[in-house]
Amino acid sequence: MTNYLCRICMGELRQEINNGNLDLSVYRYLSIIKGKTAALFEASFHGGAMLSTTDERKLRMYRKVGNDVGMIFQLMDDCIDYEMDEMDAKKNVRSDYEEGVVTLPLIHAMKQDEKFVKQVKNGLVSAKELYDRVLEAGGTAYTKAMAGRYYTKAVTTIENLNLSEAKMARIMTVVDKSYYGIKK
Repeated sequence: MTNYLCRICMGELRQEINNGNLDLSVYRYLSIIKGKTAALFEASFHGGAMLSTTDERKLRMYRKVGNDVGMIFQLMDDCIDYEMDEMDAKKNVRSDYEEGVVTLPLIHAMKQDEKFVKQVKNGLVSAKELYDRVLEAGGTAYTKAMAGRYYTKAVTTIENLNLSEAKMARIMTVVDKSYYGIKK
């Protein structure tokens, strides 16, 4: 578990280091959330799996599912900031950019329009305009598609675990909640 704690802390530090980094690449962003949210979910799935099996192959598969669910959760959470209000989200929204957190929807939108990038870098875009432009550029649609790829990978891995129906249903509840539960 110390390895997971180290990964989570390093992921948080890498996110903090990259606050305000408008040149953040998709690869770098995914690497940050893999070391942050995905590591937390992976640790949880691994810990639970250790209580039910010692089969190293199955433990690896549970870790993979945990990682994929963590990626899904974070990507879908990033979309909430652009698509929901605080009442529906039950959390603060429209705050990532103001706090310097650059997420995948913004990264994608900035890749679509060089003029937009220059305006954002020069502080010529209001928060409302930024959020509107991210939606117009398909930033959340792109992010949801990425989450969908992780969802498909997680489901495939779960199916290959050969679980009882009851156990599969419990695990799929977590996977589905991460993807569909906060999807708007």
